[in-house]
Amino acid sequence: MTVGQVIEIAKEYVDKEASQVPGFCGAFLVGGINGMPKEAPFPLYRDVDIYMPVEDVKQIPIPQRKLPYKQGKSELHEEILRLLGCVHMDRGQVESYLQECVTAFDRAVEVKRTPFSGSYNVDSCVRPYLVEGALEMINEGNHREAMFWIWIFHYCVNVAIQNDGSEEEKPQYQAGYDDFLSGLGLHAPNDWQSRLQLARNVAEQFFEFADEVVENHPDIIG
Repeated sequence: MTVGQVIEIAKEYVDKEASQVPGFCGAFLVGGINGMPKEAPFPLYRDVDIYMPVEDVKQIPIPQRKLPYKQGKSELHEEILRLLGCVHMDRGQVESYLQECVTAFDRAVEVKRTPFSGSYNVDSCVRPYLVEGALEMINEGNHREAMFWIWIFHYCVNVAIQNDGSEEEKPQYQAGYDDFLSGLGLHAPNDWQSRLQLARNVAEQFFEFADEVVENHPDIIG
């Protein structure tokens, strides 16, 4: 299936289903699909995000265009990776964490019985999102960025195993997840406190940057 065909399916969904929502004001695609050629094949592990503002939600739809790149702001990107704890990681480390996560994922799919917040991520049909989605980022040179994706899944699969796995295997998988957190610099409760303060600092920098973009390029919100 091509990107163009996916877009047409999205349009049909909006026309037949979403347009019936009370207060419907319109819809547009968001995310990476907007930068993909329509004739290109659409990766099956990706999803399609549609933004649909309604009258009773006070949101301003932003046209889907790339924000102008601001010279000198690459350090903010590095700060975000430092916040995640992977700014220092190389590709080999990330690939190793991915493989450990996939191993835990496969086991979690086998044992999961108890629903929990995020348990929808532990399903065989979701496996390509984890594996191919992470590998795409890694192969594009964005291995550090892939760690956030891996973290989401590693957390979910460990919860599933701790809920429903055997007593013999639970410590093994918990140790693997603890090692993952240790690699992100989260060894002890104090580490979480210092990371929270860093999050506040990064949030301030991010909103300052957003304000600069809006001030210098007011057309992006109107």
